[in-house]
Amino acid sequence: MKNKLKKIFSTFYDKDFDFIEKTENGTYIFCPHLNSKGYEVNSLEELKPILILWRISEIANVTNILLFLIVLMLILHQSIKIDVIYHCSILTYLLVIMIAGILAKLGLKRYKQISAKTKINKKTIIAIFLFIGLISGIFGFFMGINPSIIYCSSCKNGEWQKQINTINKLLKINKNPKFYIHRAYAKFNLKDFDGALEDINKAIEIKGANSELMSIKGYILFNKEEKITPEIEKLFETSIKSEDLTITHAFRGEIYAITGEYDKGIKDFEQAYILSHDEYFNYLTGLVYEQKGDFCKANAYYSTIPPNEAFSFDLEFKQNYTRIKCKNK
Repeated sequence: MKNKLKKIFSTFYDKDFDFIEKTENGTYIFCPHLNSKGYEVNSLEELKPILILWRISEIANVTNILLFLIVLMLILHQSIKIDVIYHCSILTYLLVIMIAGILAKLGLKRYKQISAKTKINKKTIIAIFLFIGLISGIFGFFMGINPSIIYCSSCKNGEWQKQINTINKLLKINKNPKFYIHRAYAKFNLKDFDGALEDINKAIEIKGANSELMSIKGYILFNKEEKITPEIEKLFETSIKSEDLTITHAFRGEIYAITGEYDKGIKDFEQAYILSHDEYFNYLTGLVYEQKGDFCKANAYYSTIPPNEAFSFDLEFKQNYTRIKCKNK
């Protein structure tokens, strides 16, 4: 097993390096970079651990760049609200590599260092610029597919307009459908339902009529029309047939609750909970039962919800209120 591992490492690390020099004294010098310090050894065999440690340290250097970019993305994502598990797993992975790189740099300190003599060649310069371009491209790509950096979930009127202005500038550069969705949300909060519908239709035109977009369009239409129309019903029905999503049942459940179709609203909120396991939908189900006048069932749903900072005071009040109303019924 030991010999197999040694063979694998030898195959991977016994490569020709432009920066390895043989001196007049018969020693070998490995110079990693232009004008950097080199490492002097008596034989190429002794050079092997230096190459291993140096490669690890170089991987760590690249990792540090990626780590910085991801941390920057997390900051831009407004207090880590988007893809938190995905980003944290990447951060953990990169931190492990970074620690390995630090240990490798400490290992390199054991070797004698001298000034470099080898000059960097043209191929290496091209490779460096290509690498920088690749990193920039990857960062730009992730920024392009994560336009949530300009998304605001609790803006005031003036801030909604600022968000729209920002997205207008971004759309001149990149016609990303998510930009249209976020602008539709901003316009919706400014009660510009026609503008919101126009943006959602544009997103559908680019991305296709998926379940999420049809649900959003149906919800905007309801707020514009203030009633359930055949078009709205068809949008939600088609959406569920296409893909059964939490957002579809959440929006439709709210619409039914507002229009007094309580049983349909309860059914949608229950399905939303099944799909997401989010206790908030049990809270909404309890609200609908309370609106319906069935305080015992409302209390049953409120009682299943554990303490939640988002609505703890309101929940406690609802639990006590419906419990007393149920007893006195």
